[in-house]
Amino acid sequence: MRRRCSQMSGMILTLLASIAAAGPARAVTLTTVGSCPGTIDFVVTGASPFTKAAFVYAFGTGSFVVPAGYPCTGTVLGLDATATLYSYEDLDASGSVTLTVTVPPWACGNVYVQVVDTTACTTSAATLIP
Repeated sequence: MRRRCSQMSGMILTLLASIAAAGPARAVTLTTVGSCPGTIDFVVTGASPFTKAAFVYAFGTGSFVVPAGYPCTGTVLGLDATATLYSYEDLDASGSVTLTVTVPPWACGNVYVQVVDTTACTTSAATLIP
């Protein structure tokens, strides 16, 4: 019994050390700069450096699950079933990228955008285009 407790303690310490070495989870944020309709910068921060961010849009919020065949299969987004991949963008050394888009009038107040860090499979909040 004593040996089992010692082994269990060793496993727990190893697990805690690996979690500490990985560092805290990064929070992916998506902010918009600009006016709709017109040119809007979609600014991503807090993603994994030197990887890709997937920009996804939809016409409502919900619990869309990323399907097989895409990075982060099984990740639940804050978008509804109209979720559509817009693009993959390269993240820089700080885990940031800015995507500049000319947004048409019909999208203002009707379209949500969310970003997925395709390495960590973390997501931003779903953001309504203002």
